[in-house]
Amino acid sequence: AKYSRESMTRAIWYIVHAALESETAQQKGVVFLVYNGNDPDMSVFDRPLIKMIAESVSYYIPSRAGAIHIFPTPLVFTVLLN
Repeated sequence: AKYSRESMTRAIWYIVHAALESETAQQKGVVFLVYNGNDPDMSVFDRPLIKMIAESVSYYIPSRAGAIHIFPTPLVFTVLLN
């Protein structure tokens, strides 16, 4: 991988801390926009990284997600939601 999982987690920490400088974001939550490429295969997702980020942010940073939008919508969600 080009970047270590730890450096990716530090980058997310920075982004969340920057977003939480806004009082509105603290009250209403942060909106996450996730671009996952052009219909990527599920095998390319780094699940340990996602787990590391989720645990880190949810346990150590007092933040709330207002919404999470994934672009483009993965085919599995399109099938399940229709």
